[in-house]
Amino acid sequence: MSDAAAFYRAEEGSSTEKVFWSQYAEAEHPVPLSDQLKQLVELHKAAEQAMKGLIVRLWPGEVMPGSYFGLVRRLVDACPWIEVIKHSACIEGARRALAHAKVHWGKMDAEKLVKDGPPPGKGAAVIGMGSLGAGRLTSSSDLDIIVIYEADGAEMSQGRRPLATRPYYARLTQALVTAVNAPMAEGRLYELDMRLRPSGNQGPVATSWPAFQAYQQDEAWLWEHLALVRARPVCGLESLGAKFRAFREALLVEKGQDLARTRQGVAEMRAKIAAAKAPNGVWDAKIGPGRLQDIELFSQMGALSAGSASLRVQAGLKGLLSAGIVDKAAVDSLMHAYRQLWAVNLSTRFLSDKPFEAERASEGASQLLLRETGAKSLVSLATELQGLAQTAAAVIDKALQGAGNEG
Repeated sequence: MSDAAAFYRAEEGSSTEKVFWSQYAEAEHPVPLSDQLKQLVELHKAAEQAMKGLIVRLWPGEVMPGSYFGLVRRLVDACPWIEVIKHSACIEGARRALAHAKVHWGKMDAEKLVKDGPPPGKGAAVIGMGSLGAGRLTSSSDLDIIVIYEADGAEMSQGRRPLATRPYYARLTQALVTAVNAPMAEGRLYELDMRLRPSGNQGPVATSWPAFQAYQQDEAWLWEHLALVRARPVCGLESLGAKFRAFREALLVEKGQDLARTRQGVAEMRAKIAAAKAPNGVWDAKIGPGRLQDIELFSQMGALSAGSASLRVQAGLKGLLSAGIVDKAAVDSLMHAYRQLWAVNLSTRFLSDKPFEAERASEGASQLLLRETGAKSLVSLATELQGLAQTAAAVIDKALQGAGNEG
C-alpha cells in the first residue's frame, strides 16, 4: 500500500487514483472508513476507481471483478506487480529523455547568453550515437552522444565575459552532461557517455565541424565508421544537423566500398568482444554470440558495405543479402532472433536494472515477460533463447568465415 501511495503521489495531475492513494503517503494517514456516511461513500467510490485503474494496468484484457471485495482480493494479488508499476514511470521517463535534453540545452544556451554572450559562430548540434541514435533505448540505457559546433570563422563570444570558441562549446557541453546526469527525486534518468567522440576520451568534448569531417575522412578507425551507422542529430542547430546527415551518408558510401576490409575488421572486433565479456547467463539478451550486440554489429557491417543511411537493423541485414554474404533464410532467421531477444531485453530492463533471475521472478514479472515474447513458460522461453542465439551465431560465423583471406 505504501508503494502504491508513493507511486501515485509522484504522478502528475490530480487523478482520482492520486487523490485516494496519496493519503497513505502521510505520516499519519486517515482511515478510509469515516463516521460520516457521505465521506464513507465517497471514499469507497474513490477506492473502487483506484483499484479498477490498477487492475486494468496489471491485467489488461481480463474480466473486471464484479464486486467491491472482488476488487480488493484482486488488488491484494497484485503485490508482486508493484515494482513493475513503479518502473512504468521510468519507461515514460525514457520517452521524454530527448525532450528533457532539448529543454536543458535551451536553458543553458539562454544562461550563457547573459554571461558569455551568444554562441560564437552558427551554433552546435547534439548527435545521438549507439542505442540513442538507433532509437533502441531501454529504461537503463546510457545516452551516447557527441557534440559538434560550427564556428563559421568566429574566434570569441560577444558577452560580458568573452570566451574563445573552443572553451565556450566545451563548457556548454559539460553543462549539458551535468544537467542530464543530475540526480532527481526518482534517481538519475540517464547517464551520458561521450566516448564515441573523435579521439575518444583523449579528444575535446565538443568538436568543430571541420575537425569532425577531417577526422572521419583521414583518422577514424573502422569501428568508428561502423558507429556512424547508428548516428543521427537529436537536437541543436538544425542546419548543422542537416549537414551532418549529408556528410554521414556520403562517408558511409565511400568507406564501405572495401567489403573485404570491412568483413575482416568486423571478424576481429567480434573476436575481441567475445574474449572481453561473456554473457551473464541465458537471460542476457544483449551480450554474447548470436545475441543483440552481435547481430547489430553484423548488421552495421551490412549497412556500411551497402552505403545505407538507414538506422534499422533489418536494412543492414538486407545490405548483406544484396552483397551475397547471406541468403534470405539467414536474414529471416537473424531478424526473428533479434526481435525476440529485443523483447526479452526490453522487458527484463523494464523490470530491474539487475540481471534477470527466473527462479526469483514474481508472478507479475513472469507474466509480463511471457506476454511480451508469446512464450508459454519461462523454461520454454529460456530454451528458445538459447536456440535462437546459437542459430544466429552460426549464421554470422559462416558469413565471416575466411574473412581476411579473400583475394
